[in-house]
Amino acid sequence: MRNNKNIKGRITAVLFAVVMIGSVLAALASASISPDTVKAELSPCESITVVKEVTIPELPPKADVVFAFDLTGSMGGIIGAAKSNASEIMTALDATGVDINYGVMSYMDYPDRYDSCGYNRTYGSGRDYAYSLNESLTSDRTAVENAINALSLGSGGDGPQDYTRIFYESYADPSVGWRSGAKRILINFGDNVPHDCNLNEGVTTGTWSTGADPGRNETILDADDLDLQTVLAAMNASGVTLIECHTADWTTPSGLSVLDYWDYWTGITGGGVYITTAGTLVDDVVAAVNAGLTVPKVNGLHLEASSGFESWVSSVPVKYDEVNPGETVTFEETIHVPDGTVSGVYTFTVSAMDNKGVSYGDQSVTITVIVNEPPDISDAHPSIDCLWPPNHKFVDITIEGVTDPDGDNVTITITNITSDEPTASIDGAGGDKHAPDADGVGTDTASVRAERSGNEDGRVYEITFLASDGINEPVVGTVQVKVPYDQSGECVSIDSGQNYDATQIN
Repeated sequence: MRNNKNIKGRITAVLFAVVMIGSVLAALASASISPDTVKAELSPCESITVVKEVTIPELPPKADVVFAFDLTGSMGGIIGAAKSNASEIMTALDATGVDINYGVMSYMDYPDRYDSCGYNRTYGSGRDYAYSLNESLTSDRTAVENAINALSLGSGGDGPQDYTRIFYESYADPSVGWRSGAKRILINFGDNVPHDCNLNEGVTTGTWSTGADPGRNETILDADDLDLQTVLAAMNASGVTLIECHTADWTTPSGLSVLDYWDYWTGITGGGVYITTAGTLVDDVVAAVNAGLTVPKVNGLHLEASSGFESWVSSVPVKYDEVNPGETVTFEETIHVPDGTVSGVYTFTVSAMDNKGVSYGDQSVTITVIVNEPPDISDAHPSIDCLWPPNHKFVDITIEGVTDPDGDNVTITITNITSDEPTASIDGAGGDKHAPDADGVGTDTASVRAERSGNEDGRVYEITFLASDGINEPVVGTVQVKVPYDQSGECVSIDSGQNYDATQIN
């Protein structure tokens, strides 16, 4: 946003409104999302659909503002004004009702001489530095004020500064501490232009070189060098809005105002450039930041679940574009519990986010996942486990002791009946006469013959069954029924191996 007298008047009016009707703006910063809570009980693979309304506020509910100060010698007046008025600036911005955290960066320039892109100059003096994070983003106003008050001027060398490095660190340094969902604003206080091999790119024709930015390793012409256009595009992709508070307008070698350049550069990130002086710093900064906070048309408005729950949430439509402040849009939000989710209470947040990561409201979701457990066969046993006398008659056997943790009805299906003796194992003609020795496969009751051979170790039947609750995969279980050799002592039969299908002649 290019500054001029008309814009200056408009900005001053905005500041007046911010200070005088802060309570109104506080209401405008309150996002509306309905319903703001969702609670449900679901099983894996089950879903619920919620009609969700999102109203875009005039100001974002949450913002992070980083002040970046050029500390070269020509910036003394601005730095002094910032120290004197830091508390007043933050108080005025807080009147918007936006939840704002503040941070502080400072820089001078690279303390070396560089020769690149047809430009050979000393960038900074020996005690200058290229970047410092003086205070990470915080809600502690005193810490921010102390960080600003601790700033001291360096020297500098040539006119251009390492602004590109500061823009780069705004998204590359994780210690800055941007909050998820916050509107991200970097407000830079400077009086010159960045180092770059062609500042005219995107602005005008021809080449204006101020030398390459050597980047973090401070070595020129290697892969670590920073390109202004690339860095600004990355700032925008990272959701960082650049606001330039410039101390003076001057004519560049191309004949254009330096503000034309800054207007283009800040515009890449959706920001703007403003002229400021030590005497008007408070008004200018508050108005500039408020203009950066004011919500334009919102693009890419979509629902986004907190980390780890992305696959749980989908919506129709997927997103909205060109949403105006005050406008309400509707999503059909589907919350789906993935297959394999274990029982428990799951709490997460679904935010209405734009394409720059700014949140316009949060919804708290609590899903109690109830996993239907399969039948428990750990206590399964036959209704009769010992058959006597061995009178060659069939005895009905049912499966008992099967329970269901969820109280579901359980059906038992006999699937196989085996024996450790062949069906024709009885001495004489009785074996053939009384074969086969089992029945009931496909039903809930097994029938087995009270019969054994005369080899003195008895017979063991093994009945295999399925226990099904109609919800989970059926559980396979087995029980054994014995036909002892005699009645001496306990019912003793030795399993010699379940090698024979008792339902067949063998």
